[in-house]
Amino acid sequence: MSDFSALTVGYHLQVNGGGATVPQPWAVRYSAELTGSADSTTDYALPVYGLALLLHSSRDSTATVYLPWASEIISAIDARPNGDLVIRKAWIYEGGTAGPDADVATFDLNDLNYSRGAENSSITLTGSTTFTNAAAKTNTIADVFFERKNSGGGREWSIPLSYMVYPDDSVLIDTETVSIESVSINANETQATQIITEPDPT
Repeated sequence: MSDFSALTVGYHLQVNGGGATVPQPWAVRYSAELTGSADSTTDYALPVYGLALLLHSSRDSTATVYLPWASEIISAIDARPNGDLVIRKAWIYEGGTAGPDADVATFDLNDLNYSRGAENSSITLTGSTTFTNAAAKTNTIADVFFERKNSGGGREWSIPLSYMVYPDDSVLIDTETVSIESVSINANETQATQIITEPDPT
């Protein structure tokens, strides 16, 4: 079994061709845990090497977590069928100093799949939740890698993972304040993106 404990994404993987104009953390670390209290057992730290999150204010939010194949991981997940999938995030600064973990979201565990092959084997966990932002805030976004219009006519922006933006937050980009409807995060060991999207025009 590979020695994964969390997914650490260096800032250079977040840039997408842009450059930072304000100081950024050296890296962002994502971790995942499957809770055990509902099954009378301990919480289990999942050895995540990739994840995809879609947080949405008007429909279900979803999480997909990718794990290395190992029979002991399958056994640990099977022992927690009623567990919650908790995604956390920490900021790591130059020199390796890490800030505290912050909860990103908690998901109901929906499905476990795995594939095994001669060269690649992996486990995939999926979860969903109805996301509620109990403390909406305004974020000043100093770095935008790109802006584009999506198929629904709304705008979306690619920003560094170091920003913690949620649906129903607002963002200040240049001189405009925009309400955010969804946040999409995709990260693995070789690439990472965070896309924030405004509501489609009515």
